[in-house]
Amino acid sequence: MAQLTIKQAFDQALALQRLLANRTEQAAILQNMGVVYSTIGQTDIAHDFYARSLSIYREAGDHPGQIKALQELLIFAVEETGRKSRQLSTQDLEEAQARLVLAN
Repeated sequence: MAQLTIKQAFDQALALQRLLANRTEQAAILQNMGVVYSTIGQTDIAHDFYARSLSIYREAGDHPGQIKALQELLIFAVEETGRKSRQLSTQDLEEAQARLVLAN
């Protein structure tokens, strides 16, 4: 049996969740893909995965998922600020703060 790469495994899991029309799981998989790419230093790809997951969580109305995705984006922004790259929009930062306050 052939071994799958991490990307192939994520791609298969994402395809399955698309077939099942499970938007929340799709978002979680995209978020996890972002973590992997961030860990290996491919930050532009990671940011895209984080943003895609947040978009799906928003479409699905999944507030806990949105909080998780926004937390990942905040962590990403802090790390990138040190490396000088992207910054989150003021709207995303305000939304993250408001959702965290509501969650507590």
